[in-house]
Amino acid sequence: MNLLHHREEGQVSEDDLVQCLEMVSDFILRRYVCGLSSRGYSRWFVFANRELGDQPVEGLGRFFLDNKEFPECERFRQSFVHFNLYQSDYGRYVLEMLERAQNHKEPADLSEAQIDHVMSQILSDEWEADLVSEFEQIHPEWLHTSGDLTLSAYNPELYNHPFRIKREEYDRSNITITRQLAGCPSWGEDQQRSAPPVADND
Repeated sequence: MNLLHHREEGQVSEDDLVQCLEMVSDFILRRYVCGLSSRGYSRWFVFANRELGDQPVEGLGRFFLDNKEFPECERFRQSFVHFNLYQSDYGRYVLEMLERAQNHKEPADLSEAQIDHVMSQILSDEWEADLVSEFEQIHPEWLHTSGDLTLSAYNPELYNHPFRIKREEYDRSNITITRQLAGCPSWGEDQQRSAPPVADND
């Protein structure tokens, strides 16, 4: 609310306001993914307000960088890889942000897109064969993680199909993070562990 007040008073540009809100969102998301409590937020954000000063972006940035409760990139990355994104409150938001981070000059319309599991939630015989003898371990460990999720408006058509069929549909997708999956010759633990990429500034 303080940031919005600064904007109404003309003390903060619209771009700076967006940047500040992104920093707050980043702070909350990182802590959520790392399993840290939100109990101290009311106190911390009061302190953050005092740091805004005449340059809110710089002040807020300093506050979060100096805050020991802000998870560092490597800690966040390690937690994010195994985080149950699908059953969290942030699944669609994170996937949309990953897509927008591609900076496509003609971004895809995501309004009709739904979250799609690359590896089917119920394994068919072909999926078990694709995952070889380790499917009983791989499936529950990676099913709802970010590496096994994407966005598609063709969810009903994709349904429980094996990856070789899904690849063909992914290759026609206008959604960049989905189309990139078509470049994988197969789908297993290695692919899920490495996707999607998380940059240091995410």
